[in-house]
Amino acid sequence: MDAVDAKGKAALHRACEAGKEEEVRRLLLQRCNPNLASPGDHQTPLFFACKAGSAASVSRLLESRANVHLPTKAGLCPLFAAAQKGHLACVELLLRAHAVVDQAAQSGKTPLLAACEAAHAHIATLLVGKGADVDVQARDGSTPLIVAAYNGSEGCVRALLERGAALTPRDSDGTALDNARRQAHGGVVQMLQEAARMRAQADGLTVVDDVEAETPPDEPRLEEEAEEAQRAAAARAAEREEAAYSALGGKAKVTAGRAARKVEAMLDKLSVVEQEEQQWAREAAEKAKEKALAATNANKPRDTAARRKQAQEALAERERKLDRRRRAFDASDSDDGSEEDSTTAARRKAVLEQTTPMSIRNEAWGGD
Repeated sequence: MDAVDAKGKAALHRACEAGKEEEVRRLLLQRCNPNLASPGDHQTPLFFACKAGSAASVSRLLESRANVHLPTKAGLCPLFAAAQKGHLACVELLLRAHAVVDQAAQSGKTPLLAACEAAHAHIATLLVGKGADVDVQARDGSTPLIVAAYNGSEGCVRALLERGAALTPRDSDGTALDNARRQAHGGVVQMLQEAARMRAQADGLTVVDDVEAETPPDEPRLEEEAEEAQRAAAARAAEREEAAYSALGGKAKVTAGRAARKVEAMLDKLSVVEQEEQQWAREAAEKAKEKALAATNANKPRDTAARRKQAQEALAERERKLDRRRRAFDASDSDDGSEEDSTTAARRKAVLEQTTPMSIRNEAWGGD
C-alpha cells in the first residue's frame, strides 16, 4: 500500500493532496504509513493535507500519530505549509498537536514570516498569540514586519506592532517603513510612523530623536537611492557586457562584424539581382520587338503578291469587258454597213474610258 508511482507519491499521498478524507481514513485503517516521505522532496501525507487545507484529513493523520515536525527536503514543516496557504483550521489542529510555532526552514523563514508574506492576517494573529517570534530574521534579512509592510497587510502589521515588533531591522531594501513607502502603502506608513512616535514618547525621546534612531543620519533619500541604484545597474550591465567580450576573446565583436558584412553582401547581391532582372527585361523587350518586325517583314511579300495577283485579275477582267465592248461595237458597225462617224467614235471612246485603265486605253487607242 505504500508503493510510490512514477512521481514518487503513494496512495496516501495522493489522497491527502486531493483532500479525500474518506480515502485517507480507509488507507490509514489498512495500516498505510502516515509518516511516509516522498522520495524526491520528502513531503509527508500530513504536509500534503496541510497544503490542501483538508482539516479532516489532518485530523485523521494526527489520530494515527503523524509526526507534526517532519520537514521536507527544503526544511518546510506542515505548520509552515498550513500558514503559508492560510488554512486556519489546519494551523489550529497542528498547534494543539504541539507543533513548534517557530520551526524554521532552511531559508530561515518561520510559519509567521510565511503567513505575513502571504498577507494572512488571521494566521499571523493566531501565531503571534501562541508566542511566535515577531522579530525573527530570515537569511535574506527579512522579518515578519518588513514583509508585511512590503505587502501592505495592515492586519499583519497591526498584530506585529501590538506584540512590539522592532522597527529598525533592515533587509536589502531598508526598514519596514522604507518598504512601505517604496510600495506606496500609505496606511501602513501611518501605522509605522505612529508606532515610532508612541515608542519615542514612552522612552522619553522626541519624534526627531526617534526618527534619527530609526533612520541612520547618513542614509540617502529615496530618490537618491533610486538614482544610485539605476547607475549601479547600468554600470553592472556594462561590466557584464565587457566581461562577455573579454571571455569570448573578441569573438562577439567579430561575430557582430561578420553579421554586418553578411548583411552588406546580401544587399549587394540583391542590387545585382535587380540589375540582372532589369537587363533581362530589356533583352526580352528587344527580342519581342525583333520577332514582331520579322513577322511583319515575312508578311510583306505575301501581301505584295496577293495585291499583284488581285490587280492582274482585275486587269484581266477589264480586258475581257473591253473585248466584249469592242465586239459589240464591231457588230453594230457591221450591221449598219456604214462607216463610223466622229460622234459614234467619240461615244465609244468615252464608254471605254470609264472601264479601261490608262495603259489599256492607250494600247486600245493606239497610244493616245
